[in-house]
Amino acid sequence: LIQSLLIGDSATNRWFDKSFQLIVDGNGQATINFEHSWGDGVAVLRLMEESYKDTNMHHFVTPDTAPQPANEAMVKEIEFNLTPSLRSQIDKAQKAHVQRNSSLDFSTVEYDGLNKETIKKSKMSPDSIMQLAIQMAFYSLYKDFVPTYESCSTAAFLKGRTECMR
Repeated sequence: LIQSLLIGDSATNRWFDKSFQLIVDGNGQATINFEHSWGDGVAVLRLMEESYKDTNMHHFVTPDTAPQPANEAMVKEIEFNLTPSLRSQIDKAQKAHVQRNSSLDFSTVEYDGLNKETIKKSKMSPDSIMQLAIQMAFYSLYKDFVPTYESCSTAAFLKGRTECMR
Protein backbone atom coordinates (compact mmCIF):
# COMPACT_ATOMS: atom_id res chain seq x y z
CA LEU A 1 0.00 0.00 0.00
CA ILE A 2 2.75 2.49 0.92
CA GLN A 3 4.65 1.80 -2.29
CA SER A 4 1.50 2.12 -4.38
CA LEU A 5 0.44 5.40 -2.79
CA LEU A 6 3.85 7.04 -2.79
CA ILE A 7 5.47 6.03 -6.05
CA GLY A 8 2.90 4.10 -8.05
CA ASP A 9 3.35 0.85 -9.85
CA SER A 10 3.85 1.74 -13.50
CA ALA A 11 4.91 5.41 -13.58
CA THR A 12 1.84 6.26 -15.64
CA ASN A 13 -0.18 8.16 -13.06
CA ARG A 14 2.26 10.11 -10.91
CA TRP A 15 3.15 13.68 -11.86
CA PHE A 16 6.02 14.75 -9.65
CA ASP A 17 6.40 18.09 -11.44
CA LYS A 18 2.90 19.24 -10.41
CA SER A 19 2.19 21.35 -7.33
CA PHE A 20 0.34 18.50 -5.66
CA GLN A 21 -1.70 15.47 -6.49
CA LEU A 22 -4.25 13.65 -4.42
CA ILE A 23 -3.72 9.91 -4.81
CA VAL A 24 -6.55 7.55 -3.88
CA ASP A 25 -6.30 3.77 -4.20
CA GLY A 26 -9.14 1.37 -4.95
CA ASN A 27 -9.90 0.89 -1.24
CA GLY A 28 -10.24 4.61 -0.56
CA GLN A 29 -6.84 5.01 1.10
CA ALA A 30 -5.46 8.41 0.18
CA THR A 31 -2.29 10.43 0.32
CA ILE A 32 -0.93 13.59 -1.22
CA ASN A 33 2.23 14.04 -3.22
CA PHE A 34 3.37 17.62 -2.79
CA GLU A 35 6.15 19.53 -4.56
CA HIS A 36 6.61 22.48 -2.24
CA SER A 37 9.08 24.85 -3.89
CA TRP A 38 6.20 27.08 -5.08
CA GLY A 39 4.65 27.63 -1.67
CA ASP A 40 4.37 26.80 1.97
CA GLY A 41 3.48 23.34 3.19
CA VAL A 42 1.25 24.79 5.90
CA ALA A 43 -1.19 26.03 3.23
CA VAL A 44 -1.42 22.62 1.58
CA LEU A 45 -1.78 20.92 4.96
CA ARG A 46 -4.65 23.29 5.77
CA LEU A 47 -6.32 22.53 2.43
CA MET A 48 -6.07 18.79 3.04
CA GLU A 49 -7.28 19.04 6.65
CA GLU A 50 -10.29 21.15 5.63
CA SER A 51 -11.08 18.79 2.74
CA TYR A 52 -10.88 15.79 5.05
CA LYS A 53 -13.09 17.49 7.64
CA ASP A 54 -15.62 18.50 4.98
CA THR A 55 -15.88 14.99 3.53
CA ASN A 56 -16.51 13.59 7.01
CA MET A 57 -19.14 16.22 7.85
CA HIS A 58 -21.00 16.13 4.52
CA HIS A 59 -21.54 12.61 3.26
CA PHE A 60 -22.31 13.12 -0.42
CA VAL A 61 -21.48 9.48 -1.10
CA THR A 62 -22.16 6.63 1.32
CA PRO A 63 -21.91 2.84 1.03
CA ASP A 64 -25.64 2.91 0.16
CA THR A 65 -25.25 5.40 -2.70
CA ALA A 66 -26.22 3.81 -6.01
CA PRO A 67 -23.69 4.03 -8.85
CA GLN A 68 -24.41 6.85 -11.26
CA PRO A 69 -24.17 6.40 -15.02
CA ALA A 70 -21.21 8.14 -16.60
CA ASN A 71 -21.87 10.99 -18.98
CA GLU A 72 -19.57 10.06 -21.83
CA ALA A 73 -20.06 13.46 -23.48
CA MET A 74 -18.14 15.05 -20.60
CA VAL A 75 -15.07 12.87 -21.10
CA LYS A 76 -12.76 13.15 -24.07
CA GLU A 77 -9.47 11.35 -24.46
CA ILE A 78 -6.51 13.62 -25.10
CA GLU A 79 -4.41 12.37 -27.96
CA PHE A 80 -0.77 13.44 -28.03
CA ASN A 81 1.27 13.61 -31.22
CA LEU A 82 4.57 12.09 -30.15
CA THR A 83 7.59 11.61 -32.35
CA PRO A 84 9.10 8.13 -32.36
CA SER A 85 12.12 9.54 -30.52
CA LEU A 86 9.99 11.05 -27.76
CA ARG A 87 7.89 7.86 -27.47
CA SER A 88 11.14 5.89 -27.10
CA GLN A 89 12.39 8.23 -24.35
CA ILE A 90 9.09 7.90 -22.47
CA ASP A 91 9.21 4.10 -22.71
CA LYS A 92 12.82 4.11 -21.50
CA ALA A 93 11.95 6.35 -18.51
CA GLN A 94 8.97 4.17 -17.60
CA LYS A 95 11.09 1.00 -17.69
CA ALA A 96 13.76 2.68 -15.52
CA HIS A 97 11.09 3.75 -13.02
CA VAL A 98 9.63 0.25 -12.79
CA GLN A 99 13.13 -1.27 -12.42
CA ARG A 100 14.11 1.14 -9.62
CA ASN A 101 10.82 0.61 -7.80
CA SER A 102 11.10 -3.17 -8.00
CA SER A 103 14.27 -2.94 -5.89
CA LEU A 104 12.53 -1.02 -3.09
CA ASP A 105 11.31 -2.77 0.02
CA PHE A 106 8.75 -1.29 2.39
CA SER A 107 8.13 -2.64 5.86
CA THR A 108 6.00 -1.17 8.61
CA VAL A 109 5.58 -1.93 12.27
CA GLU A 110 2.66 -0.67 14.32
CA TYR A 111 3.43 -0.12 17.96
CA ASP A 112 0.57 1.37 19.97
CA GLY A 113 2.76 1.99 23.02
CA LEU A 114 4.44 4.99 21.41
CA ASN A 115 2.32 7.72 19.87
CA LYS A 116 2.29 11.48 19.47
CA GLU A 117 0.64 12.09 22.84
CA THR A 118 3.08 9.83 24.71
CA ILE A 119 6.06 11.55 23.09
CA LYS A 120 4.71 15.03 23.85
CA LYS A 121 4.09 14.08 27.50
CA SER A 122 7.81 13.33 27.67
CA LYS A 123 8.44 16.87 26.36
CA MET A 124 9.92 15.64 23.09
CA SER A 125 8.99 16.36 19.50
CA PRO A 126 7.32 13.54 17.54
CA ASP A 127 9.18 14.74 14.44
CA SER A 128 12.53 14.49 16.23
CA ILE A 129 11.74 10.93 17.33
CA MET A 130 10.91 10.03 13.72
CA GLN A 131 14.15 11.61 12.50
CA LEU A 132 16.07 9.70 15.17
CA ALA A 133 14.42 6.44 14.11
CA ILE A 134 15.38 7.08 10.48
CA GLN A 135 18.97 7.88 11.50
CA MET A 136 19.19 4.75 13.65
CA ALA A 137 17.80 2.57 10.86
CA PHE A 138 20.26 4.00 8.34
CA TYR A 139 23.16 3.62 10.76
CA SER A 140 22.24 0.01 11.52
CA LEU A 141 22.43 -0.73 7.79
CA TYR A 142 25.40 1.38 6.66
CA LYS A 143 27.35 2.28 9.85
CA ASP A 144 27.24 5.94 8.89
CA PHE A 145 25.06 9.00 9.47
CA VAL A 146 23.39 11.06 6.77
CA PRO A 147 22.28 14.70 6.73
CA THR A 148 18.89 15.32 8.31
CA TYR A 149 16.20 17.58 6.89
CA GLU A 150 13.52 18.99 9.17
CA SER A 151 11.00 21.75 8.56
CA CYS A 152 11.08 24.91 10.66
CA SER A 153 8.30 27.50 10.70
CA THR A 154 9.31 31.14 10.42
CA ALA A 155 5.69 32.20 9.78
CA ALA A 156 5.66 34.42 12.88
CA PHE A 157 8.25 36.68 11.25
CA LEU A 158 7.93 39.17 8.37
CA LYS A 159 7.63 37.23 5.09
CA GLY A 160 8.17 34.04 7.05
CA ARG A 161 7.12 30.65 5.79
CA THR A 162 8.29 27.11 6.30
CA GLU A 163 12.04 26.75 5.97
CA CYS A 164 14.26 23.78 6.58
CA MET A 165 17.00 22.95 9.03
CA ARG A 166 19.74 20.53 8.12
